[in-house]
Amino acid sequence: MAEFEIIGNVAIIKDGVAIFAEGITEIGFAFSCCSSLKSIVIPEGVTKIDCSAFFECINLTSITIPKSVKKIDSRAFQGCSGLTSIVIPESVTSIGSGAFDRCSSLKSIVIPKSVTSIDGSIFTHCSSLTSIEVDEGNKVYDSREGCNAIIETATNTLISGCKSTIIPVGVTSIGKEAFQGCSGLTSIVIPESVTSIGDYAFFLCSGLTDLVFSKELTSIGSTAFWNCRSLTSIVIPKGVTSIGVAFDGCTNLKTITLPVGVKEIYDNFRGCESIEAIYVPAKKADYYKKRLPEELHQFIVEMEPVKKAKK
Repeated sequence: MAEFEIIGNVAIIKDGVAIFAEGITEIGFAFSCCSSLKSIVIPEGVTKIDCSAFFECINLTSITIPKSVKKIDSRAFQGCSGLTSIVIPESVTSIGSGAFDRCSSLKSIVIPKSVTSIDGSIFTHCSSLTSIEVDEGNKVYDSREGCNAIIETATNTLISGCKSTIIPVGVTSIGKEAFQGCSGLTSIVIPESVTSIGDYAFFLCSGLTDLVFSKELTSIGSTAFWNCRSLTSIVIPKGVTSIGVAFDGCTNLKTITLPVGVKEIYDNFRGCESIEAIYVPAKKADYYKKRLPEELHQFIVEMEPVKKAKK
């Protein structure tokens, strides 16, 4: 008889395959940090995969989810770094925040038409993810124009992206944590339709070198670009009125251009050790000195006012 380890109502055989007892309807916290688990077929009848159910199952490479499952809870597969693919059945209606966080080998995902609730970004730190597709029959979310992202249709908010995402025109906001930890993202163009960038939106996008802001942008959330260590220059559009603590830890950032109308900027650019110049509008040096860390005051440079052309 094979040796096994009992965890709740399942038996983990030594070769890493899970066998379930009959009558299971919910996968709880039983497999959290179970490094011996390699393959699992969840039986029919299970309706919910609970919060952190497979947390840090780092050697899990194969999982089959039955058509009875309706809910995948928050952080259900967090840290399953061995998973390269996962099929979400059309029975699933709800996916919790960070459900696939740090699934660093995950390459592609399809969101079925049955999903009507996604609690924020679900692919944070998925550095290998290149393909995100929402079924065309989905009434709540879409991946219009093959953009490789999840967009909440009613609000035009991009809630989850990957390193292959192209933000389509028509999106009005980048949601909280939408690209968090997407280290493979090297460039992004934020179209003119976007007016706000949420908290943590590009947090730890360490490979991001080229960033083009929407000219219609009005607000940048807290920690939105923290530790984007490959950025060397940013130009904040003139319509931005609010910047959270958005750019700390951008260690290679050399030049920053700030507009005239920023009313809230908070304590920005700490840990940006390569800064050479912070360009501000004419007669705005004192204004920004009151809002930026004292160690950055020496880099503030007032730009010459733009002269109006004579008629």
